[in-house]
Amino acid sequence: MKNNENINTFQDIFICLTTILISISLFVIVLRIGIPQNIGEFFNNNFFMLIISIIAFYLCTQVKKAKTFISLLVILLFFAIPLSHYWETGISTQKIVGGLIPHRDSMYYYLDARNVLNGKLINSLIGSRPIFSGFLAPLIALTQDDIQTTLMILVSLCAISLYFLFNEAQVEFGPLPATLLMAGVYSFYARFIPHLVSEQLGMILSLTGWALLLFGIRRVNKIFLVLGILIITLALNARVGAMFVLPALAVFSGFAFKKKRFSFTDFAWAAAAILLGFLINYLVFQLLLDPGVMPYSSFADALYGQTKGGAGWTSSREDFPGIYDSYEILNLAFMNIKRYPLGLVIGTFKAFRDFFTPGIDNAFVFITGYGNSFIVYLLWAVTWFFTGYELVHSFKNIKNPYEQFELLVFAGVLLSVPFAPPRDSSSMRTYAATIPFLMLLPVAGLAHLLDKMDVSKYFNKNKAHTSCPNSMLAYSIILISVITLTPIIIKLFVKPISYFNNECTTGQTPAVFHLNKGSYITLIPDGSAPCAGTPDICFSKFVSNVSVGIKELYDAILETTQTSKEVVIFSAVNDLVSGKYYYVLLDQKKLPDINADFQTISACLTEINSHEFLFSATTIKNADIIINQK
Repeated sequence: MKNNENINTFQDIFICLTTILISISLFVIVLRIGIPQNIGEFFNNNFFMLIISIIAFYLCTQVKKAKTFISLLVILLFFAIPLSHYWETGISTQKIVGGLIPHRDSMYYYLDARNVLNGKLINSLIGSRPIFSGFLAPLIALTQDDIQTTLMILVSLCAISLYFLFNEAQVEFGPLPATLLMAGVYSFYARFIPHLVSEQLGMILSLTGWALLLFGIRRVNKIFLVLGILIITLALNARVGAMFVLPALAVFSGFAFKKKRFSFTDFAWAAAAILLGFLINYLVFQLLLDPGVMPYSSFADALYGQTKGGAGWTSSREDFPGIYDSYEILNLAFMNIKRYPLGLVIGTFKAFRDFFTPGIDNAFVFITGYGNSFIVYLLWAVTWFFTGYELVHSFKNIKNPYEQFELLVFAGVLLSVPFAPPRDSSSMRTYAATIPFLMLLPVAGLAHLLDKMDVSKYFNKNKAHTSCPNSMLAYSIILISVITLTPIIIKLFVKPISYFNNECTTGQTPAVFHLNKGSYITLIPDGSAPCAGTPDICFSKFVSNVSVGIKELYDAILETTQTSKEVVIFSAVNDLVSGKYYYVLLDQKKLPDINADFQTISACLTEINSHEFLFSATTIKNADIIINQK
């Protein structure tokens, strides 16, 4: 199933780079202008989002001139829609406050990265996945802590990665299946676009990795195959999920290019790539993490829930409210298995039930949606029909490398399901690194069915298309280099700075923190000053745009600020002395310098809500508190 394809040369990398820069520039301009809110609200409907994205991406496949530019620009514009919607509305959800300030997991990733830049070690609740915080750190340094610009960079990188996969899918399957692949991936990724979460890096890496694998299999190129496996390994360390995919890829490498026997040499190269990925992750652990943090600690909570008959990862907190140590939770899980082995069997059964059946935890929920509507069941049936068709087709043609690839990797996904139960995955977010592969199954099934029905000619399947291996190769090396070199550079050149501890009254907490424009929102009383959207939000808009998931923090902010007649600043900060994390509310007029783009604030914090780390801050003085640099 190969199209006629032209392979670009190294000189085309310059053309590709120019195209990328122009596309991203237009993307930034569109975001600065803003997209009408009703478009963002329209895209909140999963079904309509799929239909519109399918039409747009298919039209991209039919373009004859400037195809790279138009395709990448369309991807970026679709990515801009949720970003603009969040920034224009200033919405507050479970993951974000005022359309900008990170909440829950994203707050930890963000402040972990800031702590690293301050010469401190990561020691947060999600510190066991440090690759994303390490990757985020140089972006925050580059943008001077401007969250909006940081998100633009992350989203642009993901757009480039998706474009590479789009290219390879068009060569492999043709325009229509590639279009559906794009729409499915976009449907999954759209909800993470406005957030600083590990799914960002997981998608950047996984899209690139699966594109490399498609090219490596099609062109019988072992370098691309091994590099793709390395990047998938990094993706699964950035966003831990279906880890058994990795040994499946190693086994596939042994079979891939040998007709009659297993190649232990090729298997060894693949295993070495996987080992290198884990060694890079270990390097990040050693250089950026507090020694007390357990690697892959989320596995302990997931396993405990499975041993309780699929009770969910939070069950350890419910059974043992005071225990947060991952090693202890893991021991409790093993005790459960010893005491009641059937619990793990029940949990495994429930995990597979959730994976395959309609509902919020099914494998393709990002396409089907959930609920009891006809559309949900129709999309679920169609998606699994084409997936099943492709698996049967692969089994019948098992001697072909691509079919072996599909069967082995899908087996790896299935083996992972009991240890990454869908009910713990929040609509499959745990599977971020393998979502592109899961989408390849129904897409390939459709392509093969079109071949069998001899209707592929009506979709220009044999139309020549240009693959971009050299651009992919350069891009992949840059990603790997940033992930690998960042912790080394930080360790060598970033040193902790000492600050005076402030003298505060009893009941207050002294703190010193950076406050940069772009890292906070201002809540403005209606009519007192211009306010359109993030970061300057009218109080009435802040009140009206909120979801249930953030209710406790939102209510605390609302109660504290609703009677204020002054502009209030809200931000997530880390104390430069202790490294602790806080949400702070400040009176803008009491800042040492209202107009400064960057300032180091010395303050006394008064607790408002301990569960949400929310404090009001009374500023004392500015950056003259620095006493020495070690």
